Parts: sequence; C-alpha cells; structure tokens
Amino acid sequence: MNLSGDLFTGALAAGLTLAYAIFAHYASVVTDVGAWAILLAAAPMIVVSFAFARESRWGALFLALTVSALTALAWFWPNLHNPVAWLYFLQSVSANVMLGLIFWGSLGARRKPLCTVFASAVHDEMTPELLRYTRQVTLAWSLFFLSSALLSLLLFFLASIETWSLFANILSWPLIGVMFLGENEVRKRVLPPRDHVGLRATVRAFRANFRP
Repeated sequence: MNLSGDLFTGALAAGLTLAYAIFAHYASVVTDVGAWAILLAAAPMIVVSFAFARESRWGALFLALTVSALTALAWFWPNLHNPVAWLYFLQSVSANVMLGLIFWGSLGARRKPLCTVFASAVHDEMTPELLRYTRQVTLAWSLFFLSSALLSLLLFFLASIETWSLFANILSWPLIGVMFLGENEVRKRVLPPRDHVGLRATVRAFRANFRP
C-alpha cells in the first residue's frame, strides 16, 4: 500500500475509533438508551472473542469467559443502575487483560518476545542490544495493558461513572498512542543508529505480525 493509501486507512480507522469512543462515553453515562445501543456495545466483545478463539491456543478459554460474563450480566441486568456501562466496563477490562497476557506470555521460556517478532520483520539483523531492548519493551507493554485494566477496575467501583468512562472510553486510545510514541523516542536514545527504523515501518510490522 502506498503512502496515500496508508494515510486514508489510518484516517478512516481513527475517525471510526473516535466516533465509537464518543458513543461509548455517551451510552455509559446516560441511563436511558435504546436496544440498538446495547447491541452496539456488545458487538465488539462478541466479534473479538470469536476471532481470538480461532487464532489463539487460549481462545476457547477466553470465549468461555466472555460468554459467562455476558450471561451473568444478562441475569443481573434488571437490577443494575446502568447496565450498558457494565458492558463497556467488561469490554475495557477484558481487552486490556487479554493484550497484557499476550505480551506477558510471549516472555516465557522457549518463546520469542512479541516486540522481538515485530522488530525482526523490519531488521535484517537482530543485534544483542536490540534483542535485549525488544524484550524490555514487551514487558513494558504487558505492564501498560495490565495496569490499564486495574485502573479501569478501580475507577469503575470507586469513582463516578463519568470519571471511569472518560478514562476507559475516551482516553484509552490516546494513552496507547502516547505509549507508542514515547517508546519510539526512547528507542532512538538507547539504541545505536543501525537499530533505528521509522515510525511507519514500526506500525506496518505491528499490523503484519500481531495475531492474538
């Protein structure tokens, strides 16, 4: 894909993500929403669960947990003050936990760290410095996602629903972007020039190689 195609795809994805985030925030803080809002809230969890079940060895377990959570939510639905917010809460926590465990699990014995996989797609040679760095970055991403899940959990039960929704629905994607850009700057400072690649190449490597 050429540069203009990448820009168009990126802008479209960003626009759709922003629209969904705004809708999720609105549906979470407003108690009186229609059935269409409920379906739209549940759809990503269902789609991702089935996709994850097909691609990962942990997929069946994740799918079972998702179905169990949605079943429990349906059971308690009439007694919840804002049930749609619970859907987005489950979505926020499960997505961050899933991503955190994927990155964490790749650090195990006889496995290649996920960020090492990404880097090997754009580097002809993986130097010892680069191997060590990509392992550390894999750990950093796993802690980032697991910390996000924990913070979402704490805010949902200890803060107002507006505060939780602002973090989980609005700020979650920008925070990932900040983490991504921050890591890119750190890489430039701690690695020699031969191990540097452009931001565009990094994004392409992630898109081409990331599979749950």
